[in-house]
Amino acid sequence: MTARAPDPRLVYFLKRKPRKNSLPPEACIAINLFVRRGWKIPVLAKAFGVARNTIYYRILTGDAPSYPNSIYSNSARDTNDLIDAIGENVAWRDYVTPAMVEAVEAAGRSELERRKAA
Repeated sequence: MTARAPDPRLVYFLKRKPRKNSLPPEACIAINLFVRRGWKIPVLAKAFGVARNTIYYRILTGDAPSYPNSIYSNSARDTNDLIDAIGENVAWRDYVTPAMVEAVEAAGRSELERRKAA
């Protein structure tokens, strides 16, 4: 009899809770998925109310001295590994909310209007 693999979501969500002013794990997963679907970092930063560097270092690529990670909190690698393990479609269904989609689309429309005005 073969034992089934444990759910990778448990490990991801059992890590330390984020600080009050940081993104929750669900938002990190959602932002990563939006990037994988072609959305630009500045638009996502505006939609989620974070700095572009936060998205790059905490969610997509890794860490930097100004964005330290520890073994007790999720890193960009953890977020990517989780999405790869459960699949993009499952992650989208489970972690991206209609409110997130609306916020990203609103930020995208705002960016288009800004470009047209320039």
